Amino acid sequence: MYVVVVYDISVERVNKVRIFLKQYLDWMQNSVLEGELTLGELKEVELGLKN
Repeated sequence: MYVVVVYDISVERVNKVRIFLKQYLDWMQNSVLEGELTLGELKEVELGLKN
């Protein structure tokens, strides 16, 4: 499935979240990443962002 992630978080967490998401998605611009994910990868991303 095609996924677009847009986030607005504190400056302290931006780099950590961007680095994590770039493992799965393509960076488009500040706080926006997009790309194809399987359902399993989507679950991994959801779990990773909760931590």
